[in-house]
Amino acid sequence: MLGWSKKTTKFYKEITRLLGIKPSDILHVGDSYERDYLSAKKAGLKTILYSPSGCNRVDIPSSECISSLVEVLELIKS
Repeated sequence: MLGWSKKTTKFYKEITRLLGIKPSDILHVGDSYERDYLSAKKAGLKTILYSPSGCNRVDIPSSECISSLVEVLELIKS
């Protein structure tokens, strides 16, 4: 609908513009490193990578990777 792929920062910047929200006020949880984590992070959103099999990436802080969606609730509470 927006004309951009989630792989681009333009997608996330347009979403924040349309919502009238600062990128840093959004927590984006996604299961794709490239489409959901990296491009959203570059656009200024807080990002979490959801990886049910565990996070094996050394380029992502452990605080930004979860293996269960229940962990999102814990992150929001803190």
